[in-house]
Amino acid sequence: MTRIPRYKRFALRQCFVFLFLFPALDLPAATLLVPSEYETIQEAVDSATEGDTIILSPGIYSEYVRLRELNVTIRSENPNDPEIVTSTIIGNGTNEDESCGIEFPRNEINGIVIMGLTFQRCVVGIRGNTSAASILGCHFLSNLFGIVSLDGMIRDSLFIDNTSAILGGNGEITNNTVLGKGKELLARSETISSYEGIIEGNVIAFGVAIAGPGIYNCSGFIANNTIFGNVATNAITSPRVRPIGGGITSCTGTIRNNILWGNTVDGEPVQIVDSSTPEYCCIQGWTGGGIGNIFTDPLFVDPFAHDFRLQSNSFCIDSGGTVTGSSVDLDGTLRGMSSTQETRGDGSNVDIGAYEFIGNVPPNSPPERPLHLSPVDGSVGVSIGPALESGGYTDPNLGDLHSASQWQVDDDGGFESPELDSDLVITHLTKFRAFGGTLAPSTEYYWRVRHMDNRYTWGDWSEPTRMTLEAFDALFVPLDYPTIQAAADGASEGDLVVVRGGLYQENVVFPGTNFHLRSVDPSDPEVVEGTIIHGVPVEGATYYSVLTFNGTETPDFVLEGLTITGGDAIDGGAIFGNDNSAFIKGNLFQKNGALVFGGALYRCNGVIEDNHFHNNTSSTGGAIYRCNGDIVRNTFLRNDARSVGGAGSQCNEGEFRFNLVCQNTSGEGGAFFRCDSDFFSNIINLNTATGAGNSFSSCNGLIMNNTLYENGRGIGSFFNCPSATILNNIILDPDGLVQSAEPRYCVVYFPSTVGGVGNFLANPRFVDSANGDFRLRGDSPCIDAGGLYSNVRNTDFDGNPRPVKGVNVERGDGTLADIGAFEFQIFENPRSDITSDTQVNHLDLFRFQSGWDQTFQSYPLDPRDVDEDMEIDGDDLLILLNDWGVTTGP
Repeated sequence: MTRIPRYKRFALRQCFVFLFLFPALDLPAATLLVPSEYETIQEAVDSATEGDTIILSPGIYSEYVRLRELNVTIRSENPNDPEIVTSTIIGNGTNEDESCGIEFPRNEINGIVIMGLTFQRCVVGIRGNTSAASILGCHFLSNLFGIVSLDGMIRDSLFIDNTSAILGGNGEITNNTVLGKGKELLARSETISSYEGIIEGNVIAFGVAIAGPGIYNCSGFIANNTIFGNVATNAITSPRVRPIGGGITSCTGTIRNNILWGNTVDGEPVQIVDSSTPEYCCIQGWTGGGIGNIFTDPLFVDPFAHDFRLQSNSFCIDSGGTVTGSSVDLDGTLRGMSSTQETRGDGSNVDIGAYEFIGNVPPNSPPERPLHLSPVDGSVGVSIGPALESGGYTDPNLGDLHSASQWQVDDDGGFESPELDSDLVITHLTKFRAFGGTLAPSTEYYWRVRHMDNRYTWGDWSEPTRMTLEAFDALFVPLDYPTIQAAADGASEGDLVVVRGGLYQENVVFPGTNFHLRSVDPSDPEVVEGTIIHGVPVEGATYYSVLTFNGTETPDFVLEGLTITGGDAIDGGAIFGNDNSAFIKGNLFQKNGALVFGGALYRCNGVIEDNHFHNNTSSTGGAIYRCNGDIVRNTFLRNDARSVGGAGSQCNEGEFRFNLVCQNTSGEGGAFFRCDSDFFSNIINLNTATGAGNSFSSCNGLIMNNTLYENGRGIGSFFNCPSATILNNIILDPDGLVQSAEPRYCVVYFPSTVGGVGNFLANPRFVDSANGDFRLRGDSPCIDAGGLYSNVRNTDFDGNPRPVKGVNVERGDGTLADIGAFEFQIFENPRSDITSDTQVNHLDLFRFQSGWDQTFQSYPLDPRDVDEDMEIDGDDLLILLNDWGVTTGP
């Protein structure tokens, strides 16, 4: 126990006498100094009375403080001096620790004030216990939780690199700066979450989390915040957990006057998810409606230097709506200062975002009338989905930006009721593919365009330009048939049915007729992504496939160039195939689901070629199940099987060739499970299984010339593949091969434990593996190092011929086949050209001798280690002598 000094004991006795004699009098508030009068904060708290102020001198206070049921102020010596604030620390100074922080009493005490302190590396900086206290001008640095469950005011504070800045509560979060920087996180918001009160005037930026890195699961009034550069990603934990969020996620209160820009989910812009419709907000890419919302670049001064003030030509200036909360911005500037000579927002002159602009915005002139580049006036035979192109954007106002355009196509040039109107578009500014609407072949049309600047001012329309579309013998949806189902029912054998761009919400059941169903231009990704068949719930049924085949379809039935999404079936979310043999080509299958088999495709036995399978889910076969035709040049990306086969399962008769299989996940067989097909020249990258077989599990066909790279997490890259033929593969997965056949002529992580002929460990020297380019560099040891198999394919992943002689040294079995999915096409000098002067001669020998008898522990190797066995020895000398006199060329 700390002994109370004699002078203090005397003072206490006098206080007791005073209180006894004059009980009705209020004592004046006292100031308690730490550590000059009290060694610890807790001692000062225990000695304080109602209304006292506890002042901390600069220093580190490694203690957990429990406040009593009385109103006190705890502050630094000068809360207005940032240097004093940052040097007055409650924390242990090294790691997140339970031994530091402040805990409030569990009652409705509302006069507690914490002011001008830094909370650093605590598990919880402030544990509020629903107290209505005030936190003013504090810093929260690198805590697990900054503030938890506080119902008072949090104002003018700085939060940096906390796993969760503010969690829970029902008060007011005003004019704070909340910054993350991407540490290892829990599955919660990096910034503000589960809050029921007002969130106003804050900067919330650079958070990283799995769910809601900006503002998450809040139900109060959210106004005048700048929410920028927050990232939702699963890269920090299991890739089987789907990231959600971005800027504002799952928030149900009023959302007004906020800037939401640069927030992403797995690299894709996502600003608002599952929340109330915003009002008077500036939102990147926004097309979701709501009064007063804009989408032009807010034009911050320097966001990556954390300066989120507005430049003078920002349309966020004066474009907000009335707010009744805080009257000042993050700088203390009064809200509602008029800076423009035009009416914006609701006329209140409130700016959007955390900062109010100070100054005058010059008058705005409209953009100039655009010129037409293509098609030119009088063009004939134009595509039925014409690609319209205007000249570049010009504007008399220096610094104004091209933010939107509007395109129209009309049959009479009057444009009173155009056949196609893009309305306002923000992605097709000078080029627009007019593949939607009801444009008819062999018909003359007029087209025009106008541009808008970043201050929402439209320029004049361009001069109308005539064009005549090509003759085209096809049935069109919706021109000839209102729905795809109607076209399927009306089509005859051999018909071509062309679906115009747009969203078709229907489930289609094919009657068994063989016809060609396609978009306007299946070769154009924009057209494919814009021609969407979206499944819809079926009355009386719990599950539904988007497309259902009869099962009698032959390869004469072609499904091409469509996006198929929204399926929710027991088997085959996108397609229930019934063992059809249709040709499925160039489609995008995304976000379909199946309860049991085949998130996208189920029992489709025709050729499946050039499709994209993205984010489909099921229990077995995340993308495809029991599809027994050839599967060629498809992309399988981020599909998930809860049980087995992240990309596919039970595909046993066709061949997998030239596919990209990336970031798929499952319980077993991250890429493939029980697929006995032959696999040739596929790239299999970043797939994971929580159980076994990150790439292959129970797959026993010919697995040849594939590149497997950084698949990991489960037991074995290959698992339970004892009858497979594993030849000429790059297998750079740390988990190796388990209960599987011996590979031959493969690059593997552990050649000494794998056995087999021709295997070795080496850096394959990819061109740029970090960016997904797994082609071989000229000095790759994989060139000519493979073996021959009677069933070898004569092309590689790029369609280039194989084998091609690449080096002038003996490698592999001498048949010149390269290892991996790519065949190197250009002859390079052998590795024994140590000096890289295009010839093997005495200069290489002199350089070689200088490293004699050295050994190495890791890759990449010294060029004098010619055979790459981590030793410079006689074996290297023999290779050099064998190549003596060789010059560039085969």
